[in-house]
Amino acid sequence: MALTKVSRGLLSTGIVDNSNATAITLNADESATFAGGVDVTGTATATKLVSTNGVLELDDNGSHNGVINSPASLFVNIDSDANSAGEDFVIGKDRTSTSGGTELLRVQEDGKVGIGVSSLNNPLEVAVTPNTASKTSGSAFDGAAIRLSGNLSTTNSEAAIIAGLDGGIQAGIGFMRESSSSWGSAIKFYTRQAAVVDLDGVAERFRITSAGDILFNTTTLSNGSNNSMSYSNTGDETLIISSAGTGGSYMIRFMNGNGAVGQIISSGSTTSYGVSSDYRLKENVVAMSGATERLKQLNPSRFNFIADADTTVDGFLAHEVQDVVPEAITGTKDAMRDEEYEVTPAVLDDDGNVTTEAVMGTRSVPDYQGIDQSKLVPLLVATIQELEARLTALENN
Repeated sequence: MALTKVSRGLLSTGIVDNSNATAITLNADESATFAGGVDVTGTATATKLVSTNGVLELDDNGSHNGVINSPASLFVNIDSDANSAGEDFVIGKDRTSTSGGTELLRVQEDGKVGIGVSSLNNPLEVAVTPNTASKTSGSAFDGAAIRLSGNLSTTNSEAAIIAGLDGGIQAGIGFMRESSSSWGSAIKFYTRQAAVVDLDGVAERFRITSAGDILFNTTTLSNGSNNSMSYSNTGDETLIISSAGTGGSYMIRFMNGNGAVGQIISSGSTTSYGVSSDYRLKENVVAMSGATERLKQLNPSRFNFIADADTTVDGFLAHEVQDVVPEAITGTKDAMRDEEYEVTPAVLDDDGNVTTEAVMGTRSVPDYQGIDQSKLVPLLVATIQELEARLTALENN
């Protein structure tokens, strides 16, 4: 039976056709065909409701459950067959019927989610076409699999990825803006030792700053200046370096622009601290002379360090040694350096958000000298040789 036109007088039935064409056809199989769009807004639309071409199909036969499609555009497939083993929610594009198109997102019935992936083995899988551009600008990361965005407008504002179990947090990775006055950012790594329920209770263990500094168990550089790496620990063993071998093993090698300049080597049950001394690295080699006179200029002393008033030790004052064996001393007498420090701390609200930025200042602090007492050994050996020669001469006379 076909309903070809309804009089305006039957407006109360809710079915109106403003032309003489067939508007709705009731088919023998009890389906209905709408000749035009289904207007649910009062505005003409090209949207159609059909049961055969995949534009919109909701059935229960397990074939095309929940297909919604705008031809050559977005499609959504909802598999709701209770007897099916693969009841997935799929969003895709460019489908022209009940099949085909490009899948964009899939949620499997077991909760696994895939973006650009249709066969899932993990809770979340993302497939992208890698961007091979050099990562020197923001646009070079347009091919990133995951991008976190947020209003990181204040100092220490942070976006985080966390891993938890049973409501607690086991670990996290934070992405922090270091200062509201610049776009410098840091990556922070968190772990926990006791049960906590928010990221504030997780301890920061490792940080990479915007300057490339690496901080272990500390959030600031140990001396307020530019280090490459800083490590802080409250236990007895600050750093352990081990090797499975029991023979000669390089535990640490020191390099600069000239190549290898030193090493720490373990061998058997001992450790050796070496500096470059190969003859192939040296020139203008002459015997030492006047060692005894130079040695007499050194002033060995006994003293205590201010920070350890109860311990008296033997040693030297660096600037006094510098005139005699300058290579044994680092730094300059009475030198100072600039150090940034926090004048007043940042003010936080109850949620940990910065409401008032910290006030930072710069102050001048001592840049202390150091001594490598092993550099005194050549002078000591030469002095002993000179004394031995004089003693032999006296004995011969």
